[in-house]
Amino acid sequence: MAVSGRRIKIQTVLKAIDGTAGNISLIAQRVNCARSTIYKMMERHPAIKEALDEEVTETFDTLENKVYNLAMEGDKTMLIFLLKNSVEGKRRGWGERREVTIDWRIQLEQAGFNEDDINETFEQLVRNRANTIHLPESSVSK
Repeated sequence: MAVSGRRIKIQTVLKAIDGTAGNISLIAQRVNCARSTIYKMMERHPAIKEALDEEVTETFDTLENKVYNLAMEGDKTMLIFLLKNSVEGKRRGWGERREVTIDWRIQLEQAGFNEDDINETFEQLVRNRANTIHLPESSVSK
């Protein structure tokens, strides 16, 4: 249970972060405060946010190393996972999907539309989409 009305030292929170993998609930439990208190302290004290970010980074570095080691030891599941999910694996075609980004504004400009035409068309599409959404009677405020 959190204790209210007491000041928590920055150093206490910094020590509590170690070994938590960045789990805010665990940090709050160690310091005996609410999670919201930790979030507020992170906003006010950059050192706490930096320590938390570092804890998360170190945790994921450790996890990545373990996955890599398992793959190198012949664990087929880890081999496939690394090939499908690593940047280099995806670049070489191991990913399950290809991500394609299309800038529709460029295509419309090439088709002869100007900025105002594009904005007007987009706004019209949004209005049309909004008109097709039907809310149940109970969710409409009176």
